[in-house]
Amino acid sequence: MLSIPLALMSCVATNHATLADKGFFYGYDAFVWFLVAQQSLGGLIVALVVKYADNILKGGLAQWHSHTRHNDWLNLKHAKIF
Repeated sequence: MLSIPLALMSCVATNHATLADKGFFYGYDAFVWFLVAQQSLGGLIVALVVKYADNILKGGLAQWHSHTRHNDWLNLKHAKIF
């Protein structure tokens, strides 16, 4: 959160005349916008993975646990104790 205000202040301090004359987005072409969109979507995908990773892990562990418990029960059922 601190980097955005510092970057804007640095940009205004070094390029005030160009910013006032042509604007902040002067020189942005289609490739630059593509890169911005790509980085934004990549960040959103990472956020979704981090948000839902624990639920996926819990579901996978629950499935594994029920599967192993079922296999243990089958092995005990067919074991000859006497």
